Amino acid sequence: MPTLGYTTKGTAAWDLDPVSYIQVSGPYTMTEDGTITSMSGYLRSALGAAPARLVTWKDGGGPNVQNATIVGTSDEVIITDTSAGSWQTMNCPGSLQNGANYWLGIWFGGVSPESTQFESDTPGGTQGYYNQPFTYASTGDPSSPWPAASFASTEKLSVYLTYTPLGGGPSQKIWKPNFIYMRKREGRVRM
Repeated sequence: MPTLGYTTKGTAAWDLDPVSYIQVSGPYTMTEDGTITSMSGYLRSALGAAPARLVTWKDGGGPNVQNATIVGTSDEVIITDTSAGSWQTMNCPGSLQNGANYWLGIWFGGVSPESTQFESDTPGGTQGYYNQPFTYASTGDPSSPWPAASFASTEKLSVYLTYTPLGGGPSQKIWKPNFIYMRKREGRVRM
């Protein structure tokens, strides 16, 4: 299935100092309409079990991620991997539009600072990540739209979504008119 985001494990590991924060990176541009099926992020726990969720925001046309609106929030996962970390995949709803830009990120819910770690790379160019305090919740969505970004960097988070494209495949579009054409030819022959 197709993906959107950064599917590579980053070379830099970061501790999230505050709790109840959302980190996002992007923007990533969709090239077709689709429906989100899941989100994945490379995460580890620094201090035992730590809750986290993954989020997708649609760009709102503001500076950077400002004014972006929430599109999908994943199920909660309790991160217990305290070694090198691993990819965590969570169910996530949401609709994606062709040509729209999206920001993907992590909603951290650790009960103490530095309880959750994430991976990233420095891509250069226009990619970046932004963080903002949002009160963590195990269900529901964070408040929307995104307010003014409080911090920005050139890091690209190891977070991506998997989606199902909307619309029929090319084989269906070709086969159906061919079938109709053949039936019309047969009709003329019988006459």
